[in-house]
Amino acid sequence: MADQSMTGADAPATGGEKADPATVFAALAEIIYQGSDANQMYAAICIAATLTVRGCDHASLLVRENDKYITVGASDRLAKQIDDIERRAGDGPCIDAIEEETPQIDTDLTTPSLWPRLAKILVAETPVRGAMGFRLLIDKRKGAALNLFSDTPNMFDSESAGRAAVLAAFASV
Repeated sequence: MADQSMTGADAPATGGEKADPATVFAALAEIIYQGSDANQMYAAICIAATLTVRGCDHASLLVRENDKYITVGASDRLAKQIDDIERRAGDGPCIDAIEEETPQIDTDLTTPSLWPRLAKILVAETPVRGAMGFRLLIDKRKGAALNLFSDTPNMFDSESAGRAAVLAAFASV
C-alpha cells in the first residue's frame, strides 16, 4: 500500500492559513469604513485572526471596562467559553496583555505554563493547546486584547506573532 500522507501543498490548511491576508484585511477595512456597528467589527477581527494567523483556531476580543473584563467579539462559541474560563482563573494571555501591555505567548499549554490555573482547565476541558494575547486600544480609552488560541501545541511561531501584532494594530485604528 502506498504512503498516502499529505505534505506541503497537499496538506489541509491549519488554523490561520485559510485565506490571503491582503484579501482579509481589505474585507476588514470595508467593514470598518462602511460604518458597521462595533460588534460586527469585533467579530470580523476575530474571524480574520482565524483566517490569517498561522495556528489560530479560535479568537476573541476582551475589553477592560472599569474593573471588569468583557468579551466583545469572538470567532466562535469556544472562544467565548475560553474567555469565561480566563476570567474565572484570573490570569491568561488576554488579561496579562491588557495589564502588562506586552504580547503574551504560550505555545504549549501542556507543559509548565505562564498561566498554570488557566492551562490546567483549558487542557482538561477544551481542545486548546496554545494561546497568545496582544493588547490594543478600543475607543482610545479602554484597554483591550486580541486573544488567539490554537488546538495544536507549538503551532504559534514568530510569523504567527507578527501577523497577530499587525492585526491588533489594525484593530486599534
